[in-house]
Amino acid sequence: MTAQLATEERTARLGRLLGEATMAGCVIGLVGEVGSGKTTLARAVLGAWQVESAVASPTYTLIHTYAKEIYHIDLYRLDARQAADLGLEELWTERARAVVEWADRAPELLPADALIVRLLTVGEGRAAEIEATGPSARRILDQVEGAWRRG
Repeated sequence: MTAQLATEERTARLGRLLGEATMAGCVIGLVGEVGSGKTTLARAVLGAWQVESAVASPTYTLIHTYAKEIYHIDLYRLDARQAADLGLEELWTERARAVVEWADRAPELLPADALIVRLLTVGEGRAAEIEATGPSARRILDQVEGAWRRG
């Protein structure tokens, strides 16, 4: 799925749709350049997951943990070996949900069934390319795509 994100509001809308469609056990990996909208998208996803505290990028703390096994992870400052030392695999339980910024720093650490959102600069605007890497993620992506098209 590709979504045009001409404004920050459209980025937030996509994040809300992703958050509303996801269920326990879902991991969303975000990929994109600095300033591409990863944190805006993550805030909207976390808001849809009922995270009520202020959401900031966990660039320095690496992992923000919220109630109900909800995680916001940022791999920006890590290489693949350092990211592996975080033990992320232990977080991927049937009840957990996570948003991982800079997921391309250690893609092998994501579960096999995840959503990958690539945020791209396109001319004056932005776009998101979303890929499902497994059957559960595919069902979520189908739901998000339908809701996105309905406006």
